[in-house]
Amino acid sequence: MIAVQSVVNSMAARLDAADSDYYRFDRDYLPAILDSQRLLVSLVDSLYAEKRLSEEIFQDLLEVRVFQTSTFSRIQFTSLAPSDVWTIVSVEPLPTTSPVFTASAPAFPNRSFYRSDLAHVTSSFSADRTTIEERNRAKTNPFAAGHDLETGETAKTYGYLLHNDYSSDTYTFQTNRPQEIEVFPFIPLQPVTIRYAKVPSEPATISDSLEFPLMFQETITQGALLFISVKQGDGTTVNSISNQMLSSLLQTIQ
Repeated sequence: MIAVQSVVNSMAARLDAADSDYYRFDRDYLPAILDSQRLLVSLVDSLYAEKRLSEEIFQDLLEVRVFQTSTFSRIQFTSLAPSDVWTIVSVEPLPTTSPVFTASAPAFPNRSFYRSDLAHVTSSFSADRTTIEERNRAKTNPFAAGHDLETGETAKTYGYLLHNDYSSDTYTFQTNRPQEIEVFPFIPLQPVTIRYAKVPSEPATISDSLEFPLMFQETITQGALLFISVKQGDGTTVNSISNQMLSSLLQTIQ
């Protein structure tokens, strides 16, 4: 975690504004820090999707939660989940839980739900992320991740499809976010552990913290300085130095 106060102190020192009220927290520092965090989120999104960053980057944001699938072997992230999902790190079918999993009879079997009564213990399976084309081919390919089982066959691998909206007039949901992930081969009304990075919260006060590892403090500081220089509307020394340093720092984490 990165203390907002530490970022502000570092910015003030480089702006030569220590013990000065020229730059105010609510008017100058906070908006610049928020813009810098959003820039970092976009960068991390891109680099993680390209497998150029590992999940350690989310160490302050990772959550491990157990869900029960629907009768269609799908999982919907709804307001019932503990937090909004930024990116999925892993999908683990049929985990060992504490207490031992017992299927709950849902009022609406076609709906999955978060099992707040269960804690993840360990997993024997991980589902591979697949495209729709890979999913369809896996139905008849016994060597593909998530191959549909033949009679008497035991699943060795699983797969999952990222969020899709399957809603129709007869297939509805309890929220306005109908997107679901699908786990296959089908495991209806069964436990699935999902490790995901939650959406980082945005600080509101100087006593708050940024939910990123300390290694990103300098990157966020330089980004915030750059946004302050843009706000000033001129080619200041702050602009040129921060732009150069930010570019260098971003190349380092790539």
